[in-house]
Amino acid sequence: MKTTLLNSLLGIAIGLTPFAVQAQTTSYDVTPEIVTDQSYHNDGIVSDITAMPANNPYLNGNNVGGINSLKIGASAADGSPNTTSAIIPFKLPARPEGKLVVNANLKVHVNYGREWISSNVDLYGLPYNAVSTIYPADHFDAAYPDATTGVTAVQDDYFSKNVAPGSLDTARFEETNAGGDTALVDYLNAQYDAGAVAGDYVFLRLNVDDPATTGAHYFGVDDGSTANAPTLTIEVEDAEVSPTTDYDLVPEIVLDQAYHVDGIVSDIAALPANNPYLNGNNVGGINSLKIGASAADGSPITTSGIIPFKLPARPSGQLVVSANLKVHVNYGREWISSNVDLYGLPYNTASTIYPADHYDGAYPDATADVTAIQDDYFTKNVDAGSLDTARFEETNVNGDTALVDYLNAQYDAGAVEGDYVFLRLNVDDPATTGAHYFGVDDGSTANAPTLSISINNALSVDNVEKSTLKLYPNPVTDGRLTITSNGFSNNSKLNIFSITGQLVHSENVEVNSTHSFNTTLNLKSGVYIVKLQDGTRSKTQKLIIQ
Repeated sequence: MKTTLLNSLLGIAIGLTPFAVQAQTTSYDVTPEIVTDQSYHNDGIVSDITAMPANNPYLNGNNVGGINSLKIGASAADGSPNTTSAIIPFKLPARPEGKLVVNANLKVHVNYGREWISSNVDLYGLPYNAVSTIYPADHFDAAYPDATTGVTAVQDDYFSKNVAPGSLDTARFEETNAGGDTALVDYLNAQYDAGAVAGDYVFLRLNVDDPATTGAHYFGVDDGSTANAPTLTIEVEDAEVSPTTDYDLVPEIVLDQAYHVDGIVSDIAALPANNPYLNGNNVGGINSLKIGASAADGSPITTSGIIPFKLPARPSGQLVVSANLKVHVNYGREWISSNVDLYGLPYNTASTIYPADHYDGAYPDATADVTAIQDDYFTKNVDAGSLDTARFEETNVNGDTALVDYLNAQYDAGAVEGDYVFLRLNVDDPATTGAHYFGVDDGSTANAPTLSISINNALSVDNVEKSTLKLYPNPVTDGRLTITSNGFSNNSKLNIFSITGQLVHSENVEVNSTHSFNTTLNLKSGVYIVKLQDGTRSKTQKLIIQ
């Protein structure tokens, strides 16, 4: 897979001046896969099932001059003079929503052409499928084009004999021509448009166009098991890249106090005092949130840890795109038998936590407005009877996704910068006996609970009025970049983001009399987004580092 840039001219009006925009693309070289638990690949040959009821389809490859091959012509897998078609499945990559396949090409290695084969080989596309199975019903050996419903004609005479009749062909690579490439692009986009997704398969068929290829005369094409396997190259437009701002949030200290906003809560009826408790319990010398059957005073009453996090700004029209919660578990008593689940509580303008938010039942909590984020966020990490070993615990992939949804839901419900969201850690079985519990480093420690959030930036290319930004050279090959700008002051800020949105370079701009600015970059090869900002005015450009 490789990343390139697709040059396209977009008539985007800045005043009356159009400018060229480069769209990023990714190229994939796809070859036939090996069949699970087998030694052969999923490409093979098929024939008319009535003429060839056995070994049809045939996926093991025929030995043609010592090369595992797809035989195309009048020689079936068993050598009988039945015509064959080669069917080659290719697993599709992702095509982002609203994007297109923009280039495609098929390359095969023809290793053999028998002396008297008189037919050409045509190329077709068959309907996509979720599995790579090939079928005899897809065999075809007649004139181009095949009018069968769902079959796409890609290229007439994709290849033919390359020497005079009576001689064996010379080995060579064959590729789709310009018309074939265009037809492949249309075929692939049509499959995606019909519902194909990443991981589904498209099927390309190679077949002779005249069954009067006599005897055992055929072509041999290296199959998927070889070094010269059929290769479908697909170039797909990438999703739009929006740089993000990343935040690592920890619980704040309470104003004019020595303790932080996170704490533990219990059932208020069972524990009317010190509930909530924000001062932290000393567990092995570490200020901790006790989660389990040990309240702040040591009584065997279950507790939940409630952790408030102050929200950053989410720009209008943007989203939280990634999130993760990491905590440090410093203690797990010998006989605690419960797991710890993770929930999100409704946002608030204040960081106050309440005993009413305590919970110690099975996952999920069905209380209105409580969001289930991850079942068994963490569990005991040693056998019962031993103390846990200290470790960091983080949300898994599903937990990260649920956190993103929860956070966006709070913003959508009205939360703004400076409001608080609340994450709750609680046991899922109150039958954790005696004073058995987990200890989690609280907000006053070096290993405070950390909520990491990435939010899309509102980087826009339409907020430029008459300002301009030019980068030279682009691509950059030696680290030296010249930036020419008009309409920006010496108070401008230059920020460069990676393609994933990480800020990788930042400096203040001091332009000379020619409105240019020179800088030296120490960046890895790749695609970056350059943003020049002066107050509310900004301009962005894509930059390539080679």
